[in-house]
Amino acid sequence: MENQNSIVEEIERRRPVDVVAIERELAELWKAAAKSGEGGGGAVTRVCLLNLVIFTASEADAATLSDIVAVVTEHAPCRAMILIADFDSPESHTRAWISSHCHLSQNRQQVCCEEIRVSASGEALQHLGKTIGPLLIPDLPLFLWWRDPQSMDTELFQKAVENGKRLIVDTGALTHRDPEFAFQGRLIFNSRRKSAFSDLNWARLEIWRELISSFFDSVDSRDHLRKLGKVVIRFADDGTAKGVPIRALLLTGWLAGQLDWKVKDAQQIAPNHLEFRFRGPGNRIQVEIQGEAGTQFPAGVLRSVTLTSGLEKSGVFSVKRVDPRDKEDCFETSVEVQDGVSYSRVVSSHRPDDADLIAREVEIFGRDRTYERATKICLDLLEEIEADLAIQ
Repeated sequence: MENQNSIVEEIERRRPVDVVAIERELAELWKAAAKSGEGGGGAVTRVCLLNLVIFTASEADAATLSDIVAVVTEHAPCRAMILIADFDSPESHTRAWISSHCHLSQNRQQVCCEEIRVSASGEALQHLGKTIGPLLIPDLPLFLWWRDPQSMDTELFQKAVENGKRLIVDTGALTHRDPEFAFQGRLIFNSRRKSAFSDLNWARLEIWRELISSFFDSVDSRDHLRKLGKVVIRFADDGTAKGVPIRALLLTGWLAGQLDWKVKDAQQIAPNHLEFRFRGPGNRIQVEIQGEAGTQFPAGVLRSVTLTSGLEKSGVFSVKRVDPRDKEDCFETSVEVQDGVSYSRVVSSHRPDDADLIAREVEIFGRDRTYERATKICLDLLEEIEADLAIQ
């Protein structure tokens, strides 16, 4: 066992290599591991089910990304490439490193996966996208996780997208005033025959969608769902918000898409306050999104969602985030129906980090039509807001 541990430590050690010799260096790495196994050092198995390419514009981001890759490879063995683009440095350089991530399988075998890290700056950036193709393992799916929304309009991004069938983005830091979301949304619909898109920001909304849906599981509550008249979404606002977080718009788009609401108009009351009006199959709906000051939560985090029906005996259905904790979210859900049922409960849920979310994303190969429909409605809402601002 001691010999096997030394083999694993050697394989996992990150080492610099010549960019043009990455594949050869990896072959040498595994050849050395195989010889050690034959000599009684214990078998080390190389496994790969997919290619995962991660792009970042931050050198400081690389160590965190390596930790994320280590978690992902336990669930989905892959060849991982971390591409680092330094847009600020005028110096032209390209550097590369290789390493691996190993873990014990159920039958106590050491299973290892490769990590390739390539960093570029200056004029060398124009060649960074070209490094992807030759390093991909043929006949395996490619997942591209693009972590820098500001560089999605570059030639580098376009070259990277050409190789991938699954593109993962994260709009978590964006607001409705950031043009990157609209650019990404248009890209989804221009490229959907070639690539399937997903958004980690959308994935983090899963618990909100589940809790809201659970209100209307019973037949008695369905009439309230069909006759919703108002939806109020609150997010934590520390006074610095330059716009409404995209996650609030995505939640609005999800409701409208699932309930067949059509956009009538939209209005920006203030940078942190939007109002929308929709027409449903048999009702009219007003949606209000507004920042809430004085909360204990980080800026931009969703605070609450309240749905009110327009029936004669109205019902109020509310999900509210309470009691901030390190690794889990706590929600209070409540129902109040006029002259009827009234109850509340508290629900705790594990808060997935980026490693959890990516491990789940690489198991999904097709398109998420619910997400695409919600995104399309968000784009329609943003166009209405722009039209409203233009005439003010």
